[in-house]
Amino acid sequence: MNSSSFSEVYSELRGRYNNKKAVVVYTLFNGGGWLNDDLAILLSGEQYVKHVQRDQEIGTEPQSKRQKSSTVLLGEGNYSCV
Repeated sequence: MNSSSFSEVYSELRGRYNNKKAVVVYTLFNGGGWLNDDLAILLSGEQYVKHVQRDQEIGTEPQSKRQKSSTVLLGEGNYSCV
């Protein structure tokens, strides 16, 4: 997974898939890039603050990490998440 691929995953998770209950990140036959730590950090968010204004939730923290269920599917041909 190179930087542009990671940016695409980040954008999709924080955008189109942000409200999904769970996601599967499919990285089989990834050519490398050593972004496994960045991917683990992105998917390991745990909510520690909820912003509420006038009884309406307006956000949570952390905003840069996924706070819902996720899994990463990889295989032995995946060079950056071994």
